[in-house]
Amino acid sequence: LKYSDGSVKASPVVINKKELSVKLDVGVKADKTIADAGDTVTFTFNLENNGEADITGIKVVDTVSGKTLKDKIDLARGKSYSFTHKVTMTTGDITVKPRITYSANGAEQPAITKDPVVVKLSVRDVKMSVTVDNSRPRPGEEVTFTLSLANNGNVSYSKLKVSIAGEPVEFPSSSLKPGDSYTQTYKRSF
Repeated sequence: LKYSDGSVKASPVVINKKELSVKLDVGVKADKTIADAGDTVTFTFNLENNGEADITGIKVVDTVSGKTLKDKIDLARGKSYSFTHKVTMTTGDITVKPRITYSANGAEQPAITKDPVVVKLSVRDVKMSVTVDNSRPRPGEEVTFTLSLANNGNVSYSKLKVSIAGEPVEFPSSSLKPGDSYTQTYKRSF
């Protein structure tokens, strides 16, 4: 401001710096949901910086195993980064639960903890029983066979074929999904 006596007086100017938005999106998926012992399971991690601020020092830790999966990743705004983590299936399910720490705007941000991703160990458990109503048929007598099949495991089966004494017979389904069970009766004369 300039006064009539010629003096100038300045008023302080305050400039508020805008805080840039921070948004780190994290995706995790496994290449299978069920695996056999000895199989390799590949987990894919996708990190996307969808905010306005650059993100630095990203660290991904599996909270179940305690292993650091990736460390010191920097992502400029609008950029993404993907990596894989391979695990060999042993005698139990595999669970990966990532926790992601990072900084933006010069400060550490709240950690992101993702839901666990679980790959189940394959369990093959099919129960089959065959009963007959006459275990000692006489020539010409009819025998009723009752076939029961139940999938108590977590593996699906397809292309099922049923035969009695080498003779193919119809069955209600050619597939057997986990939890499915079928009972079918057949009659044969001897």
